[in-house]
Amino acid sequence: MSIHQVMPCPCGSGKDSYWQHDARGIPLCRTCDDCHETKMKRYRQEVLTNPSYEADEPIDADDQ
Repeated sequence: MSIHQVMPCPCGSGKDSYWQHDARGIPLCRTCDDCHETKMKRYRQEVLTNPSYEADEPIDADDQ
């Protein structure tokens, strides 16, 4: 299964969903038009816009 594969949204709407990514390109969640705004509010704005955002856990294997 490809990360770019169109699938029904897990929110239950039955609409096509797509992966949303953070500013580093890390997949966060799948959304459709119905749930996009609600699901994206779960994330700090910095995570969505700043690729140098501060994280509490290692992002890369080299960070451990």
